[in-house]
Amino acid sequence: MSSTSATDKVSYEQFREEWLTEIEAGSPTPFEKGTRFSTKIITQYLDVTTDDDDFVICDGSGDGGIDIAYLKRSDIDVGNRDNNSEDGDTWYLVQSKYGDSYKILEEGNKVITTLQGQNQSLSHSAKQLLEKLNVFRQQASDNDRIVLVFATPDPLTSQERENLENIKLIGRERVSPNFDVEEVSLTTIWESLEETEQPKLSVDIKGQFVDQYSGLLVGTVSLIDLFEFLKLYQIKTGNLDQLYEKNVRQFLGNRRKINKGIANTLNENPEKFGLYNNGITIVVSGFSKSPNAGTITVNDPYVVNGCQTTRTIWQVLDNKINAGGTGQGTAIEKWTEKASRGGVVTKIVSSDEAEIVNITRFTNSQNSVREQDFIALHSDFRNWADEMDNKYNIFFEIQRGGIESRKAYEKQHPDQSKFEDYVYAFDLIKVYGAGWIGVPGLAFGKNAPFLPQGSVYERIVSREDADKPFGARDLYAAYKVKCIADNIGFARNADRASRRQSRFLFYYILMKMLGNVILLTPELQSPFVSTSVLTEAVLKLANPDAENQFNMLSNAAITLLDQYLTVGTDNSAQNETSFMEIHNGDLNGFLKAENLGKETHSPLLVQLLAQHNQAFSSIPMPMYEDNPTQREFVAKALVEN
Repeated sequence: MSSTSATDKVSYEQFREEWLTEIEAGSPTPFEKGTRFSTKIITQYLDVTTDDDDFVICDGSGDGGIDIAYLKRSDIDVGNRDNNSEDGDTWYLVQSKYGDSYKILEEGNKVITTLQGQNQSLSHSAKQLLEKLNVFRQQASDNDRIVLVFATPDPLTSQERENLENIKLIGRERVSPNFDVEEVSLTTIWESLEETEQPKLSVDIKGQFVDQYSGLLVGTVSLIDLFEFLKLYQIKTGNLDQLYEKNVRQFLGNRRKINKGIANTLNENPEKFGLYNNGITIVVSGFSKSPNAGTITVNDPYVVNGCQTTRTIWQVLDNKINAGGTGQGTAIEKWTEKASRGGVVTKIVSSDEAEIVNITRFTNSQNSVREQDFIALHSDFRNWADEMDNKYNIFFEIQRGGIESRKAYEKQHPDQSKFEDYVYAFDLIKVYGAGWIGVPGLAFGKNAPFLPQGSVYERIVSREDADKPFGARDLYAAYKVKCIADNIGFARNADRASRRQSRFLFYYILMKMLGNVILLTPELQSPFVSTSVLTEAVLKLANPDAENQFNMLSNAAITLLDQYLTVGTDNSAQNETSFMEIHNGDLNGFLKAENLGKETHSPLLVQLLAQHNQAFSSIPMPMYEDNPTQREFVAKALVEN
């Protein structure tokens, strides 16, 4: 069994059927189906969870055309900041349809009317959302955006995509210059699977090219013509991100970051762009010269070097050229004239799949992409996936949608063995970061630090405090801790309000209490608690013979968590000085703080941990022989297993 090769054995139709299974489960009403569909597809598309207060469900009567809204906050990795990049906040407004006809212009205009404040029939939740959006528009910078996302089971038609462009223009005129549109369908999720065969695609690009040798063209493409190429690609595919699937940076969380240096040149001196930029490389399965002079038709293009360049060109030119307005002699008209003289050095390489990795590696060597990024993408994660499969029979999903694809494959091959469980790789990296590395706030609030090249990821894989390399054994331990949390229930609809947004804080508390047990157990001979020591301890407690001990420790951790997040208790989070002075009483923001758990930010939590550790170590349990304390009871399992 291989967890990395199953996706190319399943058809899109089989994947689609499996993906929709939980949407249709249990005879839901049409409304429930729609809510399930929109929630699942947008959480996979944006790689978010519903626990976050920034995830708002408005679906229903009076929603103003907005089924779901999500505020994606700036995801800058402060611990490894790139001073040449800017990343703003983005409100994603989702309009979805499942099982009904879909009129793009009508539905898009409905949302725009709501944003203009002209819809008087809004529900309470929609009114609250609109109030936030109004404040957002008032204080938005050039890097902040509002994106209207159309989510459908099947891709939009060419005509619908043209209407999508019209909605964008209307939105920029009536709502904000930084208004944008995107589409997402099950095909979007399917095509993001790394091993999926992509359909043949031909796109024209205008430029002045010279044949260097068979399979290589080198030349210059004007900024305007490159923008037209990108626009045509998006119209044909509905997803510009697909253009970067072979570019290592696309997997590093830079999907919407803007390079300040590139943007400044484009805005101030677009005619000099070619002097300051290293150019781009596009790999294709083939190309041909079109009858139109200077036009090259490229098949299945991918940008393997120049993701930042082309993304920034796209956003800057899209904001200027598609902003609307009919005046003559404007500053934009003068800028456009200068931009028409600016060019981008472009290489077009006809190559097979095997050569793409080398091209990507060598063409990125001039940038800050390091060798470790390629290892993480093409070796580490795949090796971990194979180990999780072979050692633990767990499907290790590297990209969203892989689990549905694998389950569909298993249904088509009932005679073959099935995985015991399925888990998303990035979830385990965050569990490990929150619990082992001790950064629960970062794990809840940001993705960038946990991606390859990110500051927390570097701490995880470098393993400076241990002599064993990070690997599948650590990921399996994180999986076991995640299973404990899943059984407790942390989510939007959790039984207790204290467990709605506190999953990552639970991981932190649990591992802190486990570390204290280890330090106070002489037989373990651990003068300090390294990450590898924590892993071995979790795996011992995950042994079926230690089930009572693991439950006892997790019950103590959840009791502490509930006490800390219950309003009115002496050591509650609401009594932390930083809760009001820094976060203005916003629990969501408080739980996302980078230094959550540190005494400078949450001293009451530190005190509470000390108190509960003391109680855990001192209260005897008469029901067990020799009246051990809870700590001694847990320690016995660590020593004997």
